[in-house]
Amino acid sequence: MATQEAQDEESQLRFMLDSVPDIAWSADPGPEFTHFNARWREVTGSPSPKEVDDWRKFIHPEDFEASWAKFGAAIERTSDFEDEWRLRQANGSYRWVLSRAVPSTDDPSTARWFGTITDIDDRYREAEKRELLAQELSHRMKNIFAVVSGLIAIRARGRNDVSDFADELAETIQTLNTAHDYVRPDGEPMADQLHALIKELLAPYEYRGALRSELAGVDLPLLASATTPMALVIHELATNSAKYGALSDGKGRITVDIAREREDDKAVIKIVWREFSNVEPPAEGVQPTGFGSTLLRMSITSQLGGTFTREFGESGIVVTIAIPEDRLSAAAPTS
Repeated sequence: MATQEAQDEESQLRFMLDSVPDIAWSADPGPEFTHFNARWREVTGSPSPKEVDDWRKFIHPEDFEASWAKFGAAIERTSDFEDEWRLRQANGSYRWVLSRAVPSTDDPSTARWFGTITDIDDRYREAEKRELLAQELSHRMKNIFAVVSGLIAIRARGRNDVSDFADELAETIQTLNTAHDYVRPDGEPMADQLHALIKELLAPYEYRGALRSELAGVDLPLLASATTPMALVIHELATNSAKYGALSDGKGRITVDIAREREDDKAVIKIVWREFSNVEPPAEGVQPTGFGSTLLRMSITSQLGGTFTREFGESGIVVTIAIPEDRLSAAAPTS
């Protein structure tokens, strides 16, 4: 009776695995691949692999070595595995998949492995298209900066009365061009410290050498994943200030204070952006709702896991941003 119940449970388990849309597999130590659900043959049109080398005809040649090196490292550490590579289909084409695997124990000699292979090709191609479009838009922006700088130089040639102004304007545009490198989708950030990032992004708004902004407080190295959203945040605050706030008239100024605090026993980086100007605040209860405000909110809350508030005091706007330090810094304390 017990044997029959075990067989029924195994049959139900196999039926469940064969019904899922993903490829599911298991492997004994070695690894020796012992079981694949029915989805494997539906997708590849071939018998399932038994040993590592059998995977060569299913994984794209450009992906095989790197992926198997990563899986080999996971086996040595008995740690979870995740990678993206291209799987050969029954018709000979390749599609991008997300491959995941987990060990049954932390002993490499006895650990069995259980994995899934999920088709992500449509999502991958769509993301690739968006990235190409973003890079093209970024390239066009860089070209616009170059064209404007060139036009300034051409128009100012031979006109001594505007040469100083033209040089200053060209330098400002070049600084904006440099700041754009922080928010473009391609390329590595030019600095990995929070202070350096803020100074670079605020540099275009300095006026004739007069200090328009003051930066104080703790400095810290940035995670690569945090650099772009932080750049977008500072860029958006500075742009709004240049349009509507303290940086719009040549007399106002801003301060940026950065502090490390603890909230709910976790380290939090608090950034206070304060503007000093005579610009009239919006009517009571009216809050900005444009694309820039949406981008600001998404960058802080969704990408950095933080919060922000915006208030209008007697001297001008005050924006307070709080971000968990482990979401922002490469040197966040572990306890």
